[in-house]
Amino acid sequence: MLFFIIFILLCAVQFLFITNLKKSHKTADFLHIPHKNKHVISIICIISIIILYIVLFISVIETQKVRTDPTLLKGLKNAKYTYTILGKKNIGTSGDVYILYDEKDKAMKAINSMARNLKKNICKELCTLHVYDDKNAYVLDLQRLLITATADMELWNRKNYVFVANHYLGYVSTKDTFAYYPYKDWYYYAVQVKRN
Repeated sequence: MLFFIIFILLCAVQFLFITNLKKSHKTADFLHIPHKNKHVISIICIISIIILYIVLFISVIETQKVRTDPTLLKGLKNAKYTYTILGKKNIGTSGDVYILYDEKDKAMKAINSMARNLKKNICKELCTLHVYDDKNAYVLDLQRLLITATADMELWNRKNYVFVANHYLGYVSTKDTFAYYPYKDWYYYAVQVKRN
């Protein structure tokens, strides 16, 4: 909602700025500003636009900020775990939610139970809930999604695959299937053998 209000204000200020550049003498007359100072209006408009862009940028950063939301745990049976929402991504009618799991118990049963409970409470529509135990693994995994060149992907895999695989604990898909350490696959073990 805040984003929408700021967007409307930004559009209004830009509209005023454009019209004032074309008719600054009329605005100066209306505001009883001497004609020699009519550029003051343009400067005020430019400063207003800069301030609105800064406010818009800050509001976007605040909504993306990593935060723990304990209110999402209300009503969960035996909810004794802590987590942080690292990010959310919407794709059409479904989305992805990325969680940093802060507990020591990383057994499959614990991760499966926690992920399913959180998914029920966080995802209002179809979503896949991803669970990491290291924020850097999450960041690297998102970088991997942006790689398009084969050579870059091979380089990323050599540098980061094992690390991400060790810290990507699992996910619950849109179809409610659970995968535990999904990146510990044939490639993971092949890279492990080469390193040893």
